[in-house]
Amino acid sequence: MTVIQKDPITRHLDLQDRFHHAGRLFQAALDRFNVCKNALPSFGDEETDRQVAAFADGLVDWVLGSIEWSIVNHRYNVFVSDDDRTRHILRLDDRWFMSKRFRLLFFFVSSVLVTCIFCLIM
Repeated sequence: MTVIQKDPITRHLDLQDRFHHAGRLFQAALDRFNVCKNALPSFGDEETDRQVAAFADGLVDWVLGSIEWSIVNHRYNVFVSDDDRTRHILRLDDRWFMSKRFRLLFFFVSSVLVTCIFCLIM
């Protein structure tokens, strides 16, 4: 979100449009990941193919788990109150995106995604 806010092409977007843009970027990355995953060749050995497929599925679980953990963990303090946490209501304004915590979270999630995609391509 910080990059979207600072990018000359997208910085004019309001908060909701930034989320939509980030969602489209994430969906595009997920689509590329799935294309690569579906294009994995057969290695001629059923057990090897099963292990490679399990590894690819594990990468998906790793990314989703990291995102979910980052949202619900108190470490990043993204919920305004425990009531919001219980009801899964995330209230954000532009100041939150400039925080050190968000930049760290964004860097972590981005690194995980890039690593996963890189591992599948290689």
